[in-house]
Amino acid sequence: MDGRCGSCHEMDNTCGSFVFVLLPSGGSSCLPEGPGPDGVSWETAFARVGDAIEAATAGDEIWVASGRYNETLAMKDRVSMYGGFAGTEATDEFHLRDVAAHETILDATGLNDRVVIGADETTLDGFTITNGQRDFNLVDDGGSGLSCRDVTMTIRNCYFHHNGHRGGPGIPDGASGGGIFCIDSNLTIEGCLFLDNLANTGGAIFCGFLFFVSVQFAAN
Repeated sequence: MDGRCGSCHEMDNTCGSFVFVLLPSGGSSCLPEGPGPDGVSWETAFARVGDAIEAATAGDEIWVASGRYNETLAMKDRVSMYGGFAGTEATDEFHLRDVAAHETILDATGLNDRVVIGADETTLDGFTITNGQRDFNLVDDGGSGLSCRDVTMTIRNCYFHHNGHRGGPGIPDGASGGGIFCIDSNLTIEGCLFLDNLANTGGAIFCGFLFFVSVQFAAN
């Protein structure tokens, strides 16, 4: 079992497709000149996760190959995201994914923003989520790593590291959940690690209803 429903969704019996993201050699976020990427294969994969999200529709899965993606992302409802790929797997070879060997990093360094905004009926699986930094003068929902409102989500095999709200004394009460902030949401968190995340309230997580399976916390 790989912990996913596949590209066919039981709720309405519709089937989605796959959207691929592959960072070009050398870590550049630009592909060579030629026909534009369409995300339908590794060979024509998008270079940025945000472009894959924009192209995806409900029921799709986004597969992201290893690399460091300097982006802030807003997920779409019923579009799940999976990291940990080498960038060679066929669509029936999800089981070959190796999150440890092919680290897939969503990194908001220098962007002064959270890393991911969640969406309903989605899974976020196999990512390192790091360097989300919110300005402490912004009193908002918090959540420098992941922020979500009114959603049902599964977060699996993710590493939340060094996310938080900038500033020292005087951080407002709204600066909560350095790793994850959620409100009016139902989250399942499985096999995740939270390390060195910072907030005024809930350094690792600030949330209402949670279900944990094999989650580790350190130095939050």
